Amino acid sequence: MSTGIEEPGTADTGSWAERDLAVLQHPGMGPEDRRRTVIVRGRGATVWDSEGCEYLDAQSGAWLAHVGHARPELAEAARAQILSLEHFSTGGMFSNKPAVELAERLVEKAPDNISRVRFASCGSEADDEAFKYARLYHAVRGERSRTWVLSLEGCFHGRSYAGAALQGFTEEQGLGPMLEHVRQVVAPHAGNRALWGDGDATEYCVAELRRTIAELGAENIAALFAEAVMTGPGMAELPRDYWPRVAEVLAEHGILFVLDEVVTAFGRCGDWFAANLYGVRPDIITLAKGIASGYAPLAAILLAEGVAEAVEGADGGGSYGGHAVACAVALANIDVIEKDGLVERSADLGRRMKARLQGLCELPVVSHVSGEGLMMGVHLTGDSEGGGPPLVEESVIDTLFEDEYGIITMYYNGVINIMPPLVTTDAEADRIVSAFFAVLRRVHPDGTVDAAGT
Repeated sequence: MSTGIEEPGTADTGSWAERDLAVLQHPGMGPEDRRRTVIVRGRGATVWDSEGCEYLDAQSGAWLAHVGHARPELAEAARAQILSLEHFSTGGMFSNKPAVELAERLVEKAPDNISRVRFASCGSEADDEAFKYARLYHAVRGERSRTWVLSLEGCFHGRSYAGAALQGFTEEQGLGPMLEHVRQVVAPHAGNRALWGDGDATEYCVAELRRTIAELGAENIAALFAEAVMTGPGMAELPRDYWPRVAEVLAEHGILFVLDEVVTAFGRCGDWFAANLYGVRPDIITLAKGIASGYAPLAAILLAEGVAEAVEGADGGGSYGGHAVACAVALANIDVIEKDGLVERSADLGRRMKARLQGLCELPVVSHVSGEGLMMGVHLTGDSEGGGPPLVEESVIDTLFEDEYGIITMYYNGVINIMPPLVTTDAEADRIVSAFFAVLRRVHPDGTVDAAGT
């Protein structure tokens, strides 16, 4: 049966890169950055560009193609829903069937304290709304002084003003006045190890959290925001005893625990939710990316019962909240993840890939390998962890992988991230690992890179 999806193999002869350069502004790319790769087709973990070049996608697009590219099940779910009802907002008294069913599925898989769901369109929006709900929760309860919000230093929480504030951006960075009453606390990842030296990372960071709470006053703090596996420092997993200790401290002081699972959920970390993996029950969980594997823009905010009761009636979600087609696609996405055992696949393949990648630490330019499930980071040596420049210019590493090995990676802040689709085969995983050894053997501690064939 035809799915209407164009089969790969023929090159598009149009000058799509030139057309892109003429009209499309890419976030993070300056006028000097002239390279463009226009992706036109995909299948599983492989994509093709407009020139017919084939790549193994080790980034899942933008860390979201959990079930791989061009799954007919998701295309068919979208088509069927569009022909039935494209969307009817979940604002006010109205709703639609896919939104209701998806909310039920999310509550079923989430930690057992989660009882309600709100929908949004992207992770940034979900984090922004969670920020508002955290403060609103306390205001409704008569604790209007609880306006401070804590965040783990190094976490990424989206591109809204609330997200930028949570990440420690300042007015001096050109964004104008930032949200007030946001304070960052230290996280126990490898990049901060100089802080505790030979001591215990969890003890140091929990003590620092307690000191911050004492300084600001627990009666003035609304919530702590955190990523379970920190993307900013390069897929940095934290000690397993850290999260339960943090949750205990927050509960002791009546501070909400907001867990950003925009990246980690739906099997990416080797479990449906990182909260389940680490045995914690956050008050609010934010979701996006893997919820629909990128086939439709969708996000969700999961609320524990007490929080849900406090914020009931609050605005949010927008015109596209609970979009019927996006929710139908998300339901098909969850079905595929379950049917194909992709959560278990992520945990197993991630363990095996990480074990092999640890061999990179024998190279003088690799400091360590981090991650959970199929979200990993290979950390290069140099000053990047201390805020200095990366060992090698980022575009050099990315171009090496793409042009010479046909693999799409992302080198950022001194870390090469590995986030392949959960459907990645053993052979494709081997190809990724082999490419890492081939590329990094060519990199020298002074930042120079050998040419091909030398």
